Amino acid sequence: IAVVGGLLLSSAAKFNERYGSMRPIARMRPVVLFVLGRIASYTLLGGLLGVIGGILTPSPFVTALITIIAAVYMLVMGLEMLHIAPAWLKKMMPRMPKRLSHRIMDAEGKEHPMTPFALGAATFFLPCGFTQALQLYALTTGSFVTCAAMLLAFALGTAPALLALGYASSSLRGKAG
Repeated sequence: IAVVGGLLLSSAAKFNERYGSMRPIARMRPVVLFVLGRIASYTLLGGLLGVIGGILTPSPFVTALITIIAAVYMLVMGLEMLHIAPAWLKKMMPRMPKRLSHRIMDAEGKEHPMTPFALGAATFFLPCGFTQALQLYALTTGSFVTCAAMLLAFALGTAPALLALGYASSSLRGKAG
């Protein structure tokens, strides 16, 4: 929610501004498209990461190193979410290149009805500690099916919260919204 929630909400708002309807179910269309884009890309690209890992065939040492890096990264992200990470540690965290983030934000304003799906799919590349930890781990398995299933499960696990956020934003008005 912290990483993709704002993108989801602004994308849904722009979509509903152009194609919207007063019916609550119709206002959920961009939210559902966004979540389906996430599920599709996480499954397919997760599987591709497994294939890449299989081609690279990391040694047990490299696999252990990647697993440790992923664990440390998740720990640092957790500290940052709790606002107790030191400033020097925050500076070491990778950030999305500004050029890429500007392209994603520019795509938000496009008028194609499938833009929410594409934006949801693009969230695979956003710098989220939990996602990146899974992506690193996916490289160590070497299996398309295993990685696709693992990242599919992750995307499905985030779907209820994103759908609830989208529903709340499209249904609640005034101070409740």
